[in-house]
Amino acid sequence: MLPLDCQRQPRVLLIEDDLVDAMAIRHAFEAATGRTPELHTACSLSAALVLLRAERFDLVLCDLTLPDAGGGQAVQRLKEEFPDLPQVVVSASGQGAIEAAIRAGARACLEKSSLDPEELQRTVQLVIGVDRAARQFLQLVNTSEDGMIVLDGAQRVRFLNPAAEELLARSREELEGAALPFQLREGRLELRGEEATRTFDARITSVEWEGQPATLLTLRDLSDQLRLQLRLQEAERLEAVGRLAASVAHDFNNMLATILWNVELLLDEVGDELRPTAEAAKVGTWRAAELTGRLLDFARERSLRPDRLDA
Repeated sequence: MLPLDCQRQPRVLLIEDDLVDAMAIRHAFEAATGRTPELHTACSLSAALVLLRAERFDLVLCDLTLPDAGGGQAVQRLKEEFPDLPQVVVSASGQGAIEAAIRAGARACLEKSSLDPEELQRTVQLVIGVDRAARQFLQLVNTSEDGMIVLDGAQRVRFLNPAAEELLARSREELEGAALPFQLREGRLELRGEEATRTFDARITSVEWEGQPATLLTLRDLSDQLRLQLRLQEAERLEAVGRLAASVAHDFNNMLATILWNVELLLDEVGDELRPTAEAAKVGTWRAAELTGRLLDFARERSLRPDRLDA
């Protein structure tokens, strides 16, 4: 990760009602980065909420003793309204209040009385960097075409991405906290839906989720691939039939040519009594030749319907 002065300067909101402490934190930023930070200040939680609703910030630095919120109340309130906004507590409160702030959602805590500029910079850099990386990772997961499902130790769904919702035809609200609607296993998996059966390639990986052992199930839809394979097999089968039809048609044409040649000779020799029989043999031979032509048309992937010609 690049240092802060090599990146876009982060927009930080400091919620602090003590002017002296606010100036000390600003000077700590300047000492660490060598320039004035983009640091905005609010003296109360209510004032901070007004700013946060109107503008975008990368981080909140929050005191735990505010005129309208004490202890971890401010952290909890901010977490409820801005769940994706990282918070760092800068306070002189006791250990109990700091632990409460961490439970409420603060990413880190710094002590006012011994605030070190380098530590402040590292903490802000780390928290913002982790937050950005988490956002990027979540974007990749949410835009993946593969379904991703996280299961806890009791095999209950803890997370699933939009692709998993689409593949399983179930909403996040239906699945989160519930068991999978099928047996967990690796390999090819077929799930019968209301309209059709879908085939998946299932992969299982051991991961950690919220500090606990978990299972990541990845589902890749093979339905289109299998349909394409079936169409390819059908095309190959038709190609083989076409080659066979062409071979038979050529051999049959040679036989018909011999028959037709002999029938023509016979017509020159027979009398009136046998001529109708010879003519019928000639007509039958030509019809067989037409059938052979259709077989050749099939072999050449042409239309099997003959064109009508006006004589």
